[in-house]
Amino acid sequence: MRIMIKGGVWKNTEDEILKAAVMKYGKNQWARVASLLNRKSAKQCKARWYEWLDPSIKKTEWTRDEEEKLLHLAKLYPCQWRTIAPLVGRTAAQCLDRYERLLDDAERELGGGEKQDEDVRRLRPGEIDPDPETRPARPDPVDMDEDEKEMLSEARARLANTRGKKAKRKAREAQLDEARRLASLQKKRELKAAGIYASRLGATRRGGKFMDYDKEVPFQKLAPAGFYDVGPEKAASAAKRAGRADADFEAIRLDKFEEQRRDEAERIAQRDDRKKRAKLMKQNLPAAVAQLSRLNDPASKLRRSELSLPAPQVTDSELEDVARLTADEQTGGSALLLGSSDSGAQRIATAARDARTPLVSKADDTIAQEARNAALERTLQTPLLGEHQPDREQGTGYVGATPARATPHATPLSLAPPPTPLLHGSDLPDDATASSMMPSLKQARRDVREGLAALPAPKFAYDVDVPYAVPEEKAVEMELEPDARAVDEARAEALRQAELAKLARRSLAVQKDLPRPRNPPALVDGGDSPEALINAEAVRLVRRDAALHPLKGGTLTNDAPLPEFSDYELAKARALIDEEASKQPPYDDAAFAQAWSELHDSRTYFPTRNAIGPVDGASDAELIAAYKASFEHTRAQMAKGAQRAARVEGRVAETLQPLVDEAESLKARTESAISRLDKAAVEAECYLRLYRTESRTLPARLAAAKARCRALDEREAELQREYADLLAARGSS
Repeated sequence: MRIMIKGGVWKNTEDEILKAAVMKYGKNQWARVASLLNRKSAKQCKARWYEWLDPSIKKTEWTRDEEEKLLHLAKLYPCQWRTIAPLVGRTAAQCLDRYERLLDDAERELGGGEKQDEDVRRLRPGEIDPDPETRPARPDPVDMDEDEKEMLSEARARLANTRGKKAKRKAREAQLDEARRLASLQKKRELKAAGIYASRLGATRRGGKFMDYDKEVPFQKLAPAGFYDVGPEKAASAAKRAGRADADFEAIRLDKFEEQRRDEAERIAQRDDRKKRAKLMKQNLPAAVAQLSRLNDPASKLRRSELSLPAPQVTDSELEDVARLTADEQTGGSALLLGSSDSGAQRIATAARDARTPLVSKADDTIAQEARNAALERTLQTPLLGEHQPDREQGTGYVGATPARATPHATPLSLAPPPTPLLHGSDLPDDATASSMMPSLKQARRDVREGLAALPAPKFAYDVDVPYAVPEEKAVEMELEPDARAVDEARAEALRQAELAKLARRSLAVQKDLPRPRNPPALVDGGDSPEALINAEAVRLVRRDAALHPLKGGTLTNDAPLPEFSDYELAKARALIDEEASKQPPYDDAAFAQAWSELHDSRTYFPTRNAIGPVDGASDAELIAAYKASFEHTRAQMAKGAQRAARVEGRVAETLQPLVDEAESLKARTESAISRLDKAAVEAECYLRLYRTESRTLPARLAAAKARCRALDEREAELQREYADLLAARGSS
């Protein structure tokens, strides 16, 4: 029985599964996340995420500020790495590992040992890593185990499942409801077939106490028949509105409270894009085709915009300061006394260089001091025993919660005796020569002699034994065995060059892809004349090309191979041919065309002979067969050309069909616009004539209307006077 112990080194596959599971299940359901990994528990998955895979983890090199803060907090919170980690900005494992390494360096420095090339904390073969969650993942092997493949396939299936348990439960409940409804319907049908109605049975069972919702409407208030007064209802509604506290209340639907869903917005955007694309296809087909080609072009997906970086925040001088702070301890005197073996005059002449400012001594390094203090504290048992306490260095101090800042540009006041002053390059004139520098050199020698004379007399004598210099043996250069990849590349390059040389030796007809006869002519002995020899050699070359580079449907030849010539011989032959051709008269296009026409008309292809021959001297049967073969060949070429033209015409018609449709649509719209324009012109002319007619008759009509108005006014005044008289007569009587 195989026992599986969960744990061990994390693999790349497990890391990827853990990332995907955290994306789906979150950072609280670690048991569900661990169910995807057969070899890891929930605690191990959580530790792996928070110690290595979390994107917020900082994995860069430790800075000086971080180390100072780490050592200072280690004094304030001993062994409380979970508390120190967020203050430093690292994980607890990173803080502990860095603290241990700093203490190892301090102990090695106190012990006087040299730096070891091999890490003492590296695991040996057979040892088990106690913290595999803080180590990089192991690469996946090419051939994975069966259990790993099964775990990967199961995780892929589970992570790809978008329907969770709730959706499955809802679907199962819907199926149960449907089955319950079908069972109830079947029961009612069986009871009805037996003469028992379920509605009557239900009414009897309820006893008339409950409402039958199938026949009645709950809380229904029927309106009175006929017309009736709604005044009381309006008054009640007005009173209710007046007494309502929030008069501006308005019912709002639930979807108004929520924002638009992303899938709905995406669907609307896709619909708008389709409309715009269809409109562009109708209005400007070339632009639409160019846009689709640009979107489908793979090169456009690899195009990146120009990287826009901000201005540098650190200047060159600040970089020099950082380099000066991180460099080893250097002093001007030691560099001057030990770093040069030249003579004094040469050093003075070449002194035009800037010496780097020496740094503080290593004894003033707060990080090293704090590490040494922590290493010394490890050697103590307990203060209760009264053991002698070692002298601690200042370090970062105990003044506050943050380490004391050291002066970043601190330099030693006096680490060595002042060196001999040198001349600065800026003090030398531009035209300084050896003769002009002699007084300065003499003064420098005089100063050196005076300084040596001022030295005290020696008190002790020392003997120095110079070791015998053993001559070094001449190093024997060993020939390295070439790499297999380099050998393969050299062999491939040689084969490629040989192939290129072979292709370059082909005839010009094959290189330029000129037309060649499918059936090469036969070899004929034409004598020893130069023209006959040239023609025979040309026939051999044609037959050689037919054998080495056959055409599709051509005849293969089995002639003996021709002798191969070197590149030098071929170049020499070409030079002779060019020289001979230069002696010939200039080329005449008209004469060549006439000779070609005469030769072409006087010769034709005879299928009975399977050769080309002169027309003169041929029999009638041969001529008829030749003309028939020429006619059939021409007709076949015409048919082939017609098929090609039909295909091209179909492609052109398919390409231009949208343009034709657009032209037809434009034509219809143009004709409609022209008809509307004609109708509008006729109506405009009619209205113009009506305006002119009305303009001529309008003054007379206005005059007649004004006359009638005046007559009516006079008649009304007369009647008013008569009415007043009648009223006065009635009042007097």
